[in-house]
Amino acid sequence: MLICEGWATGASLHEELGVFVMVAMDAGNLAPVAQAARRLFPDAEIIIAGDNDESGTGQAAAQNAALAVGGKVLIPQQSGVDWNDILTMEGAA
Repeated sequence: MLICEGWATGASLHEELGVFVMVAMDAGNLAPVAQAARRLFPDAEIIIAGDNDESGTGQAAAQNAALAVGGKVLIPQQSGVDWNDILTMEGAA
């Protein structure tokens, strides 16, 4: 399962990958949502699809959420973008 910050990102990830996505609505809610997901789905692989914020907020929140639940982190390589940006760029998959 994937957990991300925003609704548009969650919709793009689900459309592109066809997997279950939970939306935290903001970086500060990633860890609580991940913890709820772990309680509901104790055997699931949890991947936090974090934002690559120039401030570092999204990356830090994603890392903390993943650590809290034994999950993994997936961050776009390009600074200042999220997965919705990557998936909706012209010419994207």
